[in-house]
Amino acid sequence: MRPDLRALPGHDGPEPPTPEESARASAAGAWVTLLGRTLKTARLYGSDNPTVDRMRSDLSGALTDMLERHGAVALEFTSDDVRCHGQSLHPARSRDDNLAAVFYRDGVHGVTLHPGFAADELNALVALTGRVARFQADDEDLVTLLWEANLPHLEFQSVAVDADVDAGDFETVDGAGSSLPWPGPSPTSETSPFAPGAAERADARGRSDDHLTDDTAGPLEAIWRDLTQRAPVLLQGFRTLHAADAAEDVVLAGLAVLDECLALATGPEDRTEILAFVPRVLREAIGRGAWESAIRALTMLQEGDPEAIETLFAELGDSDSLTSGNAVKALDEQDASQLQHFLRFTRATGEPAGSWLMRVVADSRQQRVRRALVAELATLWNGQPECLEAWLADERWYVARNAAHILGLMATDATIPLLAVAATHPEFRVRREVIDALGRLDPTRARPLLFGMLENADTRTFCAALRQLASAPGPRLASVVSAHVAESSFVDRPAEEQRAVFSALAACGDSALPVLVGELNRGGVWNSNHTHRQAVARCIARIGTAAAIAALNEGARSRNASVRRACGDALGPGAIAA
Repeated sequence: MRPDLRALPGHDGPEPPTPEESARASAAGAWVTLLGRTLKTARLYGSDNPTVDRMRSDLSGALTDMLERHGAVALEFTSDDVRCHGQSLHPARSRDDNLAAVFYRDGVHGVTLHPGFAADELNALVALTGRVARFQADDEDLVTLLWEANLPHLEFQSVAVDADVDAGDFETVDGAGSSLPWPGPSPTSETSPFAPGAAERADARGRSDDHLTDDTAGPLEAIWRDLTQRAPVLLQGFRTLHAADAAEDVVLAGLAVLDECLALATGPEDRTEILAFVPRVLREAIGRGAWESAIRALTMLQEGDPEAIETLFAELGDSDSLTSGNAVKALDEQDASQLQHFLRFTRATGEPAGSWLMRVVADSRQQRVRRALVAELATLWNGQPECLEAWLADERWYVARNAAHILGLMATDATIPLLAVAATHPEFRVRREVIDALGRLDPTRARPLLFGMLENADTRTFCAALRQLASAPGPRLASVVSAHVAESSFVDRPAEEQRAVFSALAACGDSALPVLVGELNRGGVWNSNHTHRQAVARCIARIGTAAAIAALNEGARSRNASVRRACGDALGPGAIAA
């Protein structure tokens, strides 16, 4: 790590970037310029314009090349500029040409692009950025859109744009409006003018208003010179003490005081009074993200007042808890080692931390944090899937998806009733998580729910459920899928659904051959649908058994020209080898 030259005397400006940083910033500047042109062109001609498609392709290629050459690139946004390593990349020349403002006004003050940034991720980023640039709805902002998009190779730093700070109204006068009295000696002090015998002493020593004076003035000039000479040393000592006091960790200091007090406690009553302060220290440690200190405070409570732990974590689970919000923010900014300390803390807490952990999962903006916590919750709540019921009904779809993912990690039959509830969620990503979770369970218990999800399903859900069923084909799958093929409206269904059906039939093996051969030779309206016959013939070829090849050979000798051509295409060298 290079020293911070700005902290050295005589260094007025920021440290110049290294050659590597300059090269990275130069490449980032060229890419940001291309991004601005792409957004402007899309705004003028629409996102489906061929020119825009070409520019998006060039933008993706430039991004891939930049990340391969220079590694992860971090961009900073101010109100009127995009910066990288302190260098200006895209200063605003006008209000309409202010790329940074699109991000900055919604609270996105920085993004980091990581290697592996795929073209579909870039297209999503460009689409969302262009969307907020064109339409600025009151209930829609770029932070929310990026959070919901969940782009795996993009990290962004955001701040709340609507947070208000209430500094309070501090008074420096008492109720009557007069200044508060200056501290002075107590009435019982011998130097007080109100102490017994003060009048006699005042007569002997002199009096100036309410202060006693000596008859002799003393060497004031000598005292002043002495103070003037000693002042720099005393001032430096004061500053050193102040800096040491400010640098001291208040949580560690509080724990040290509690340890001393508990060591000096003489009885149960003393310990009870001392332990009453531990939840305050624990709450402060959690809010600061000081997990090792939190473990120490938790140990004190577990030994002295376990009920206080449940009360504290019930408060943290409240959606309005400032301590919880600060803890999530600290956790998102910490490294992997601190995350492990946090997991140790939650394991030491046990069941009382469950609901709060789920709150952290819902509020965290870091995927690595959420991934670690859902695995922890699957272990903590194993055997208690009902704890996730309320979270499956959360109005935020990503919270319901995380709850379904935890149920999948539990991989027990007890989760099936809750997965059945989540299977009807309006968001496809939640339903997809349910399908993945069912794939980890006993097929005899999970497959009925998967078959139920095929009924009246949208295309994505239908295809995902069918692919999961095809991973372990059986007689019922062949029967259900054959029924779909036999429907007269099958050829009118989306191409994705048709491909999923044929793929499932191919997985069923020879048991699906009668249905497929019947479809291949079907007459009537199918005579003119050569594309459908080709799909059926390719499905038979994918089965690849001797019976399947024999069926294709027989079809190749059919009197129906369309059947002969479809079977001939399927019997090509590539299809036979497959």
